[in-house]
Amino acid sequence: MPTALNSPRPYEPGPSASGRPACRDADPALFFPGPSKRRELRRVRMAKQICSTCGVAAACLAIAVLNGEPDGIWGGYTTPERQALLWDARCLSRDVSDTVRQLERGQRIRVRPLDCLPVLHALSQRGWSTERVGEALRLSPQSVLRARERARAATDCLTALHNADRTAPGTANTGAVKALE
Repeated sequence: MPTALNSPRPYEPGPSASGRPACRDADPALFFPGPSKRRELRRVRMAKQICSTCGVAAACLAIAVLNGEPDGIWGGYTTPERQALLWDARCLSRDVSDTVRQLERGQRIRVRPLDCLPVLHALSQRGWSTERVGEALRLSPQSVLRARERARAATDCLTALHNADRTAPGTANTGAVKALE
């Protein structure tokens, strides 16, 4: 199980977590690889494989984000991947309702790059097909699918953050807000 000497909040599975961490019996060095060399990249892949089978990966990721964990693989995400995930989560919180309404009315508008992910997510939530979203946003089907996966991962992370905040003793649901600032 990944641990850090300076981690302010220990891992505690919340009510949504099921089972014990898959990494519990694994070598901790797998989850804290060194500089990106071929051997270390193999460790990253191995750690991510372990995380992919874990029933508490979302809670693990939330703890790393809430604690601002600077190193390691937590919940299947490296530090740069966690930073990108938080960026996507921030983007999803943008109010894009006017843009979405215009697109739903069939207007051809240019969507600002910062609004592309939340608009794509909103249209997908409304049942728009990959092709229709791609046409409206001028994106290839592959780009739409990749962006949908990013949006799904970001919403899963937000859900885990809010769940972790509610289950952590002595918190008033402030950690998720701080993590997204």
